[in-house]
Amino acid sequence: MPVDLWIDEDGLTRRQQIRMTVKDTAQTGGTGTSARQAQAKVVMDFSGFGTQVDVTAPPAADTVDMTDQVSRQSGTSSQTN
Repeated sequence: MPVDLWIDEDGLTRRQQIRMTVKDTAQTGGTGTSARQAQAKVVMDFSGFGTQVDVTAPPAADTVDMTDQVSRQSGTSSQTN
């Protein structure tokens, strides 16, 4: 997945931009030849490096791991060897 990064003079990432295309093959029976496509562009700006924060992770019951689903839709594998 292509990612554009903006790095400042201190080597810190200040902006990250991701462009992706997701194909909806469920609508075409999985052939992919006439699948609908959706495009997304996600831009994140980073600031406040070194700021003290107090963060509590949510309970596991309130979370979902979407890694495999996103990997399948993008045509990549989340498995490592």
